[in-house]
Amino acid sequence: MRHFASLGDVEMLIVLSFAKNMGLYGERVGALLAVCGDAPTAAALGSHVRCLIRAIYSSPPAHGARLVAAVLGDPARAAKWRAELAVMAGRMHEMREALHAALVAEECPPPDGIAHASWAHVLTQKGMFTCSGLTAAQVDTLRDEHHVYMTRDGRISMASLSRPTCLQLAKAIKATLAAAASASAAARDSSSPAEASFKSTASSSLDELGPMTPKEAPPPKEASADATAGRASVDV
Repeated sequence: MRHFASLGDVEMLIVLSFAKNMGLYGERVGALLAVCGDAPTAAALGSHVRCLIRAIYSSPPAHGARLVAAVLGDPARAAKWRAELAVMAGRMHEMREALHAALVAEECPPPDGIAHASWAHVLTQKGMFTCSGLTAAQVDTLRDEHHVYMTRDGRISMASLSRPTCLQLAKAIKATLAAAASASAAARDSSSPAEASFKSTASSSLDELGPMTPKEAPPPKEASADATAGRASVDV
């Protein structure tokens, strides 16, 4: 934020949440930061924001904000919080590596539509979640057949994984994708006999019509002199 603000000509709104990085889910502590180009713009924006606040919640609960202030306002507590945060972030990165390694070891193909046809996005994405690329139907299969639970957009919670469950998840994903591929192939095969029957019927109908020869064009009529214009004209 400080970097973009230092550019001087960038106005921005930044939303900050402490729900995850301080474990304050029930409190939903956060902040809206605004960087404006000049003081009049900042004053106008502040007036609009206060109107929205008044209409939505009026006065926010103070308990969560005081917890954040108690941690960040004390150097020792803030240092301990940053150390614990680094541990949690490091663990989630380790789970990304473990899941990627398990998918590769299982030779699990990536879902359709994933760029570069690999699971590299598991490593390159950041944060608590991985957008796997699985479809809603595949997520339903994981739930019903393998007791694996995630949101129906295919989002995986990396914080909920461990090294043993990474291997279980990779096996379940591979089985689900293989079942989806088999069902798709079966659907294509089931439509083939109908197509063949249609082609055979069409061919028989054409055979009944007999050989087709080009239609002969009538001979052109002879040109007659146009006495009025002094030109030759042909009736067609």
